[in-house]
Amino acid sequence: MAVMGPLRDDLGWALRAISIAFQERAGAAVVDIPSGPRGYLVLLAISGDETPSQLQLAQTLGLDKTRMTYLIDDLEAAGLVTRAPDPADRRARLTSLTPDGRRTLAKAKEAITAVEDDLLGGVAEPAREAFRSGLAGVALGVVDSGR
Repeated sequence: MAVMGPLRDDLGWALRAISIAFQERAGAAVVDIPSGPRGYLVLLAISGDETPSQLQLAQTLGLDKTRMTYLIDDLEAAGLVTRAPDPADRRARLTSLTPDGRRTLAKAKEAITAVEDDLLGGVAEPAREAFRSGLAGVALGVVDSGR
C-alpha cells in the first residue's frame, strides 16, 4: 500500500503503524501468557534483581493499579509469579517470578525477539540499534516524567 506523502514524515503516524504491527505479532507470540503482551511485560519487569511492588509495576507499565491486581492474580494462578508482603510496608505486596515464570519468560523473549527481528528486518543493523536505543531513551524520559 502506498503511503500518502504528508504521512511519511509524521511521527504520530509512524509510531501508530509500528505499534499496530508489533501488537498484532507480539500478541500472537505470547498468547500462552495470561493477558498476553501485558502479562509478558509484567514478567519482564519483575525478572531483574529488584522485587517491585504492584503499585510500582502499575506505574512503570502505565496500568491502573486495580487492573494490575487482576493481572497479577491471573499470573499467580498460572503459577508464573508469587506475591509476598513487603517487609518495609506490610500494605504493599512484592511480586517475583517462579521457576516456571522464568522458563515462560525465556520462551516468550525468544518469540518477541523473532517478532522484533521480523518487524525491523528491512533496517540495517547500525540503524536498528540506533532506533532501539533512541526509542528506549524517549520511553524512559516519558516514564520518568510521569507521562
